[in-house]
Amino acid sequence: ASRAQIDTTTRHQTSTSRLEPTSENRFDIDRLSPRFLRVFFSVYLLIGLGLIGLFPPFQSPDAFEHFDRAVGISQGQFVTSTIKGISGSRLPVDVLNSEIPFFQIPFDPVQRVTRTEFRYGFAQVWNSPQTFTKYPTGAYLPFLYLPQTVGVWLGKLVSRHILVGYYLAELMNFIAFVALAKWAISQLPKRIAVSLGVLLIFPSVGALAVSVNPDA
Repeated sequence: ASRAQIDTTTRHQTSTSRLEPTSENRFDIDRLSPRFLRVFFSVYLLIGLGLIGLFPPFQSPDAFEHFDRAVGISQGQFVTSTIKGISGSRLPVDVLNSEIPFFQIPFDPVQRVTRTEFRYGFAQVWNSPQTFTKYPTGAYLPFLYLPQTVGVWLGKLVSRHILVGYYLAELMNFIAFVALAKWAISQLPKRIAVSLGVLLIFPSVGALAVSVNPDA
């Protein structure tokens, strides 16, 4: 009788352990499915590419300064110089010239870029003489600009036009943002991952994601 009771107890414990998932299995069950993540981030990537093409250059917070910092890093200037108390680096003069047509647009929804202004900005090239360019973003660590720097390098390889490098810097930053967001969401429980996914579709987050801003 005691052996029968032991066998019954053992079978009951075994069946119970099979029915009750471990903490690891429960965590796996709560995650979003890989298929859903692939679909979500594929659509997110396509929308982001559209926004990069739709928005004029330099429309995110401090975009001018962040792009200047990325260009400086791409030239090996990991630490900015200081001249008469002003921080900056020696950059091609056309970097600044490519930014001039877009200075008046940020924070002014009425302003528009004309075709003539855009063509002027696009005409600026990398092989222009270098001059000291001031920007206050030198305190940002260089590794934060890795995607943007890669974009600038690619831009120099495929085109002599500076704005091509700018758009590729935005693209590389956006790809890095999507890759990190996808990885983070795939590691989180579903209830947290859904909340984070909702944050990703906020306009302010999307606009930052398709910028050259390292805060993305």
